[in-house]
Amino acid sequence: MYNIGEKIKYRITDGIYSEIRSGKIKEISSDVLDDVKMKYNKLVFWSLKKKSYLPVKEKKLPSIYFTVTRGSNFDFYDFVTLDEII
Repeated sequence: MYNIGEKIKYRITDGIYSEIRSGKIKEISSDVLDDVKMKYNKLVFWSLKKKSYLPVKEKKLPSIYFTVTRGSNFDFYDFVTLDEII
């Protein structure tokens, strides 16, 4: 799996055009889950109910996205899903 600070290649599709870019992962987030992070090489989230970190279930993986910095000074940002990472 992917960790913060790791360099990745990903595909950005903008309507008709598709482009392969590379960048560095800055943050792991989710539209649905709270406090998502990598722990022991697995995606985990903070469960308010159980007051601990639990593994992300397969059906919740589409809600996960990475904030990726790119450019010579890493000053451009892309939001990348797991499906877009090559």
